[in-house]
This record gives sequence, C-alpha cells and structure tokens, in this order.
Amino acid sequence: MVDNFPDDLCISTPHVVVCEYFSDTTSLSATSVTPHITELSLGYVSDYSTNPPCNSNSTLDPFLFSPVTHLRKQFFYECFTEMKIPFPDFSPLSSRNSTIEELIFIENPALYGSISDHLSDLSSLKRFILTGSNVFDEIPGCLTELVNVEQLSLSSNKFEGDIPTNFFRKVKDNEDFRFKCKWVSRKIPENLKGLNKLEFLDFSYNNFGNFGMPLFLGEMKSLREVHLSGNFLGGQIPEIWENLEGILGIGLSEMGLVGNIPASMGEHLRNVCYLGHDNNKPEGTVPKEFGTLEFVRELHLENNNLGGRLLNPLQ
Repeated sequence: MVDNFPDDLCISTPHVVVCEYFSDTTSLSATSVTPHITELSLGYVSDYSTNPPCNSNSTLDPFLFSPVTHLRKQFFYECFTEMKIPFPDFSPLSSRNSTIEELIFIENPALYGSISDHLSDLSSLKRFILTGSNVFDEIPGCLTELVNVEQLSLSSNKFEGDIPTNFFRKVKDNEDFRFKCKWVSRKIPENLKGLNKLEFLDFSYNNFGNFGMPLFLGEMKSLREVHLSGNFLGGQIPEIWENLEGILGIGLSEMGLVGNIPASMGEHLRNVCYLGHDNNKPEGTVPKEFGTLEFVRELHLENNNLGGRLLNPLQ
C-alpha cells in the first residue's frame, strides 16, 4: 500500500492532491510516463477553497511522504489545533534527494517545540511559511542552510533573540528574497541592511520598541514593501526616503510616532499604493506633497493630531 501510495491517489485524485506525469527513465519504452503526487494541501481556508478541513486531532509524520518522490509542496491550514504535536523533523527527507520546494503551516497553534535542525539540508526549499504556531527557541541556525529560499515567513510564533549573523551572509545575494519574521526582541537588527536585494520586510506587531524607526532602511534600495505597524518604536519619522522611490507599500500604524510628517515622503514615494500612518501622535498638517501621490489607493491618517486639508494640485 505504501509503495503504491503516489500512484493510487493519482488514479482518482481528490481535491487535496495535485499530480503530474513524469517520464519513466527505468522503463524500456521511451514513451512511458508515470503519475506522481506533486502537491498536498490540507485545511479548510474558505468557501472558495477545495481543500478538505483537518481533524482537530491530526498528526504529521514526514516519513509518510518519503515514498512520494516528486512531492514539491505541502500546505497545512488549521490542521493542528488541539492535540499538541512537536514540529516534525523533515531532515531525513534530504537523504532521499528531496524535491520539496514549499512547506507551509498556517494557524496551527498545537504545533510546538523547536525547529532547530529539523530542516537541515533541504536545499530545494524555496518557500518556508510557519505562522500562528507555538514553535519556540531562538531563530535556528539551520535556516542558514536554506540557500535557495525565496520567501521566509515566521510571524506569530514564539521565537526569541536575534537572527544569526551568518544567515544574512548566505542569503543576501538571492535574486528574490522576501523576509517576514516575528520574534521577541527589542531592537530591529541593523545587519538587515546587508540584504541588498530584499524586497519585502514585515516586522509588524512584535515587541520592538523605544529605539525609533531604523535609519538603515534608507540604505535598502530594493525594498518594495516595509511594514513596522504595531511596534512602539516612538520618535519621529526620519528623512530616509530619497533612495526608496520604489516603495509600493509602507505600514507605520500604531507606532507611537510623534512630530511632523516629512514632506520628503510625498516627494520621493511617488509609486506608493498603500501608506498607513494611523493611530500615532504626529503634529502639524498633512504635507501638500501627499496630494501628488497619484497611485495611492489606501492612505490611513485617522486617529492622529493632524490638521489641514489634503489637496490634489492637478485638480
């Protein structure tokens, strides 16, 4: 049964499984192809999703997938919610020439423990998303081995400490690296500026505080989105926008920001589509330069101490 597991499911594929056909190099026939599972998605997401819901007592053993030699994606949404299970050890799959490119765990609060060394040598991994769990420990050094990762999301977990220094040395030259992380810390690490090609930075709703907005953001010219909302960084918005004209979205809500909004934001963020600056404590008026932001679709300035009117000079 286990040996036939990939092919059996592909004969009558349920919504949870995606199969593809691959050439059978062991066959004497040049035209022989064999179906293999490439994606496995579990957990109800919405009425528009075909994924079946998980049982509240679901468990997960990565060895279950070891005979699935062409598996590229595993997706689990609200599958581990009641019965506590440790984060599974996926490192044995590396010895089987793993083709896994995506491991996605979203809103699984019963998933706990450490992920240290549980992802070792999965060099094929491009997306690792682990949000809304009870996984703890420091940001593990094993993440430095994910040299092909393009998207890393560790939000809403219980990590502690700073990111390992060698993590930035290994990933800073990736062509498309997106970083979204949440852990218990007080200061946003300055060595982030070494990620020269970083496009997506989300540190929203963490425990960073009382150090002001990091000035090094102005050196990260590849940024397209930066989200710092929900951290009580305090201080004023710095003049760092001259080199960030490619920014499309910026979130600065609920940060305890004070002082005037710099006019340079309106002058340089000409491509911005989303700007959140609500629930702060700024003073003065909304810069008239904000009226020239022709691509903006969402501009949140509510619950502030701002005055004046926002005018579009082209009207």
